[in-house]
Amino acid sequence: MTSMKLSNLFITGCDKNTRWMLPWFQENFYDHNPAAELVVYDFDTFRTDLAGWFKKPAAMVDAARQAENVCWLDTDME
Repeated sequence: MTSMKLSNLFITGCDKNTRWMLPWFQENFYDHNPAAELVVYDFDTFRTDLAGWFKKPAAMVDAARQAENVCWLDTDME
C-alpha cells in the first residue's frame, strides 16, 4: 500500500531556547494560510546526533517523505 503525499508542506523547528516564538508564529501562519499544512520539529528530540543549524536540512529531508514540496520557515520571520 502506498501512502498519499501532501502537495505542499510548510515546516519549522524550535528548541527550548526558541520555543517562546512558536505561539506567535503559528497564530500568524494560520491567520494567513488557514488551509496550509504545518509541521513543527522539536529540535530538542529530533536528530540528537546533529547540532544546531544542521537539523534544518535534516528536517527538510524528513519532511520530503510526506510532501511533494517542502518549505522551511523560521519562527522569527515577520
